[in-house]
Amino acid sequence: MRNNQSSKSKQIARTASKFWKELQARYPGIADDYRNGMTKRDIAREYSVGKMFDVGEQLASSIVYCALSGNGTYEGLLTRGELEKLGREHKYNVLSLENCSILGRKGAVSKGQTLWSDAERWYVTALSVSPEFRINSEDSKYKTVRGAVDLTKIAEAVNEYFHESKPVRSYQAVSNLIKKSKKILVNYPLNNVFIKNN
Repeated sequence: MRNNQSSKSKQIARTASKFWKELQARYPGIADDYRNGMTKRDIAREYSVGKMFDVGEQLASSIVYCALSGNGTYEGLLTRGELEKLGREHKYNVLSLENCSILGRKGAVSKGQTLWSDAERWYVTALSVSPEFRINSEDSKYKTVRGAVDLTKIAEAVNEYFHESKPVRSYQAVSNLIKKSKKILVNYPLNNVFIKNN
């Protein structure tokens, strides 16, 4: 197992080294982005490095790292010392964000709130792209855009399926979840997973 991971890491490094000099030339400002708190993954996403070189997210982050660090022969955008210092700061900031998230969840539970389960999140995302949960102008008593997500209908469906029809999720809670959600159901087709048999 360890040899397989090692060979995969070496393959990623070789592929990344093909592209990092081009990234340095195109976007030398990524060094300032890294100094200002963006992670390698954030930079890869911001500059669409994956699309630029037709690679996955892990490799895109490696390309950013190579552009920042260089190698023994070519100079990186940051010195080795600066890169190490910033890396430690980034790690601390990520841990701090994780701690904030944990504390926020504990606080919500202590207030008697029900946290969203992964299944609920997935269900809301699936329903939000379903034509059945879009507003039809004839059905709507409100002035809304035809085809917009029917938040009330989704909240009712979630409450029925997950909470025995108790009003746990409101249209506002569904709206907030959809706004926060950045994942798109590309790899997870519905396949009637959550459809109840009557």
